[in-house]
Amino acid sequence: MKKILITTIVLFLLAAAVTPAAAATGPRGPFTLVGRITAIDATNGTVTVTVFRGNTLVQPYVGKSLTLTTTATTVYYYKANATAIPTPITFADLKVGQPVSVNGTLANGVWTAKRITVTAGASNRGPFALVGKITAIDNVTGVVTVNVVRGNKLAQPYIGLDVALTTTASTIYLYKASATATPTPITFADLKVGNWVSASGSLANGIWTATRITVGARLSCFP
Repeated sequence: MKKILITTIVLFLLAAAVTPAAAATGPRGPFTLVGRITAIDATNGTVTVTVFRGNTLVQPYVGKSLTLTTTATTVYYYKANATAIPTPITFADLKVGQPVSVNGTLANGVWTAKRITVTAGASNRGPFALVGKITAIDNVTGVVTVNVVRGNKLAQPYIGLDVALTTTASTIYLYKASATATPTPITFADLKVGNWVSASGSLANGIWTATRITVGARLSCFP
């Protein structure tokens, strides 16, 4: 009995010693992700990216920021469009706001980038539709910033993020009192921070141009 008790204690102590070490390593393996650069630390060689999509290792971080570590062997490329041949660039060419695709390895909580490819904004273009809340209005430039909560395929990577909508002289503004109410015309001046809105328009070269913005209660903005 005493021998069994001693053996049990030894096994318990071994498990206690091994478990923290194993836990410290965490998930590990190769990763791929697509996102947008939100910060660059030239001193430490790190690049912070808001993740839009990625492989299984990355998926828990979609919509969140990841800090990527670069090394002397990290390679950098630029693609003018989806089918273009990548051309070499350097760390110094990276800029906040650039869309990027990245692959590398995760080990011990460190995301090490092996390759960072900057993709031209022109590769993401087409009609957009989104729903969100106005967080800022620039009366001088006519830009309306919206925090996106829902959208079509083009807008989905920006859910939880702010998108700056450019308005023009031909942008239409409407108000809906309820989901079933007939929209009534309003003006840019009627927009307020905190308004729930649905917006549609076109994205080209990184510019979101709104052709229509409809203000309403949250439920009226959700189709």
